Amino acid sequence: MKYSLLSLFCLFLGIFSCPAFAQEAPKEAPPVATAFSLQERSEIEQIIRSYLRDHPEILFDMVKELQTGKSERNKIADHIFYKFHDDLFKSPMSPVLGKLDAPITVIHFLDYNCPYCKQMYSVVDHLPVGDDTVRVVYKEFPIIAPSSEVAARAALAAAFQGKYLAMHSLLMHLRAPLSNRDIMNAAKNIGLDIDKLKEDMKSPQVEEELERTRNLAEALDISQTPITVIEQNIYRGALSKGRLQDYVNEAKTNYRLKTGQSLFSLSPLPIPEK
Repeated sequence: MKYSLLSLFCLFLGIFSCPAFAQEAPKEAPPVATAFSLQERSEIEQIIRSYLRDHPEILFDMVKELQTGKSERNKIADHIFYKFHDDLFKSPMSPVLGKLDAPITVIHFLDYNCPYCKQMYSVVDHLPVGDDTVRVVYKEFPIIAPSSEVAARAALAAAFQGKYLAMHSLLMHLRAPLSNRDIMNAAKNIGLDIDKLKEDMKSPQVEEELERTRNLAEALDISQTPITVIEQNIYRGALSKGRLQDYVNEAKTNYRLKTGQSLFSLSPLPIPEK
């Protein structure tokens, strides 16, 4: 199925006109037309759009392939880190899981239509359980489909009714791609006032939070989800439970070196095995 999708892209982009594909046919073979009419190109485009709309995970498979060979970890430059420090760690509308004053912060960029975000859901949300030294800050970063933004707005608006985490959890458990009906049904299932929710989804606070996150993502060269930020390090893609815990433990070690206070003794849960 991936090969057929790639072929459609090649047809749409006219790649077959490139020298690599324009091999000379045997003399006895009949001439082959390589150009498409405007109507044919339009039909191909509609097929591609329809398929990607129904299967958004394909986009992330393609991104993952393009990024093969790149380092999983990227360090944020000092001047960018300090310029956007408050947007990263202190945005008033960014939901927080765990103690607000926990010394270790894990920032998580997510999209509710992203299959890899759903894969990381239980891993990320488990971090603060039984560990007062770690908190998770959620950054709603809807980029996959129009329904991604609807879901992000609904989740942020649910916070006005004290139910962000409940809405977040339910949306993460729903199969992508989400429809607007799926999102509103999720809101009803957790007892949200739908009229108030819809009004709050258009509020300046929600709009500002989404805009702040978009600007932050641009500054940090973030164009995909999931993204995890710990200290000045950006980790791209889904992380395993053991790998994420390793990075958190590294941050705890750095904290001890800076302050002289160990955070490991404050964490009653054992370190998960990889």
